[in-house]
Amino acid sequence: MKKLRKLAKQYEDLRALIERPDDTPETHTLLLEYLGDGKEEAVRMMACRAARAYPGNEALNLKLIELADHDPENEVRYEALRALGGIIREGDFWSVSDEEFQAEKRTKILALFEKTKDYLRHLLLEAVRSPFERYGAVEALGPLGGEDWVAPLIGGLWYSDEDKARHSALIAVAASCDKRWRGLVRDALKVKSEVLFSKALIAAGALRLLEHEEMLCRVASRQKSSRLLRASAIKGLASLNSKRSRSILTKIMKNPKDRLSLEARGRIDELVFSKKLLGSKNLSVSHKS
Repeated sequence: MKKLRKLAKQYEDLRALIERPDDTPETHTLLLEYLGDGKEEAVRMMACRAARAYPGNEALNLKLIELADHDPENEVRYEALRALGGIIREGDFWSVSDEEFQAEKRTKILALFEKTKDYLRHLLLEAVRSPFERYGAVEALGPLGGEDWVAPLIGGLWYSDEDKARHSALIAVAASCDKRWRGLVRDALKVKSEVLFSKALIAAGALRLLEHEEMLCRVASRQKSSRLLRASAIKGLASLNSKRSRSILTKIMKNPKDRLSLEARGRIDELVFSKKLLGSKNLSVSHKS
């Protein structure tokens, strides 16, 4: 019973860090503890997911690489690799931002970015790595999905016979924000697998493919659809961020009987926060054409 209470407390701590990131030294210390030896596999996996939100911390980044190389559990190595996508995303952003803006932070982020990118590139050349590890590495490299050396990795996963590989390809495509994947997303929206279709909905929004706006609105609004599909469509609409998509999100949010009203509210809050953040820093988010 004592062990169960301890696990419950750890899950509660990590869930809070995922839902409400708090970038403080205390948070970093707690995550390093939960990523450490002796913790349950499920705790280490959840800690990896939480660590993704803190890409600028070098100690956490090195710990994720250590887990990716040495953790005895395949699923933990996969989650650690996926979590490295945080610094890849952050580094990709800072590499095109104003050099004078927070120069010291930018230099630190870009150093971690280059180190992590080289690590993932070499990992994918190692024959001993499992398919799951390769999937995690490609997901992490998703923000670079428009680069010539990454794109074939994503394409290779999509044209695999394994649903898990195709799942990872769609995650990477969504992270890329690159319209070169328009055809792949179009094909993915025709698949029968609900899980793959849900990832395709997210990707359609992330790439801001307005030709799929109607489908996203329809799936998000259809209350008979599964929670997975509606939540994915709502996320896709938030990324699409068109006048119509915002209208649909607002309609869902204002319907107290809609079980996804809080999901829609969360996505709208993210849009409002992003608008304030970008306005205050004079930055812009680019979608690659």
